[in-house]
Amino acid sequence: MKIITYPAHIHKKILAELEDSTYREVAARHRINPNTLATWKKQLQPAERMVIRT
Repeated sequence: MKIITYPAHIHKKILAELEDSTYREVAARHRINPNTLATWKKQLQPAERMVIRT
């Protein structure tokens, strides 16, 4: 299994998809673990967190 690191702007783009989809759906689309999405969301600054509503 190859480990891929995504830059911060890609994290935000992927997390924005959570507005219309579930963690599981977004994770499957990008071939990442749903827990990774949760970790990325926790790492966002508080102001950025407000933009992504789940």
